[in-house]
Amino acid sequence: MNKDDTDLSLVLQDIPGDRTVLATGIWGGRADHLFGNLYTLLAYARRGGSAILADDQEMLCYLQPGEGLRFTAGRKRPRAVSLLPLTPSCRVSITGVRWPLDNAELTQANPYAVSNKMTEPALNAFCREGIAGVYFTWKE
Repeated sequence: MNKDDTDLSLVLQDIPGDRTVLATGIWGGRADHLFGNLYTLLAYARRGGSAILADDQEMLCYLQPGEGLRFTAGRKRPRAVSLLPLTPSCRVSITGVRWPLDNAELTQANPYAVSNKMTEPALNAFCREGIAGVYFTWKE
């Protein structure tokens, strides 16, 4: 069967655009699948939805302008926390980490806010402009 959409795209067509989607199995083990899924869910977020990409070792949440995230670590803190600009630039803040940011501009040309460390039981991230991905990994 030939088709012009991925399985994820077809599923999202049937979900109202104002819902939060929890997507598992997204990382896929191949970069082309990962990027395809990230971009597909980013398009869904731009239509007004929200998405959380998660498995047993990684998680990514999209933050749009005016959105924030408070994450409280359980028994085991993430090994790393990264803020990724998913638009050409985004303006973000993050606290509760080794290298906090306050209204910092991240660009796709210089995505320097990677591999941060939680220093508090909870972190707060906020996006003022653009779209940011808040990425957590527990991988050793």
